[in-house]
Amino acid sequence: MSEIRGLIFHSRLDYLQKHWNGSSLKKLGESLSLSTRQLISDQIFWVNTYPFEALKEFDLALGRAAGQPEAELYSDIGREFAVALVERYFYNYVEAGAPSKFLLQFQRLYSYLWGFGELEVHLEEQHKAELSFTFDEEIPDSFRFFLEAFLARALEICGAKEVSLNREPDFNTGEDHLVYHLSWR
Repeated sequence: MSEIRGLIFHSRLDYLQKHWNGSSLKKLGESLSLSTRQLISDQIFWVNTYPFEALKEFDLALGRAAGQPEAELYSDIGREFAVALVERYFYNYVEAGAPSKFLLQFQRLYSYLWGFGELEVHLEEQHKAELSFTFDEEIPDSFRFFLEAFLARALEICGAKEVSLNREPDFNTGEDHLVYHLSWR
């Protein structure tokens, strides 16, 4: 069973706190299994790891309750999370306007911040990179939308313009391996 850092749960919880009212949150909580409800209602520490299955269940319930398309919801969460994370942990790359250096540092810190799967970053040119994520299990679309929006917005925050993010189809291994080609100006 895969695990993921509490920081990723906080991306969802912070979004809900900012955009939802108390009765909507209560209704969302009631739709979760007892174990996931207890996990969400307890204090979630950013650095601790939690079952990825709980995040998938939480995302599924959130998607049903949100009343907006899944791609839109998780892209919004990913963009907001990028602002919080990049400004907190990668501020020097924001100030320097260094998206490539951000990607290299993100690779070094990925296991500490996200703790889910592995990331390899290959800089291809000054404004191009390939990111390869390998996971222990197939990931849901909600997580992919979140990840893609996070990456694009993080690069923009670090000074990249006209960010293009293209996912390479992987017909052999399914959604447990994602490869992205990024370019920017």
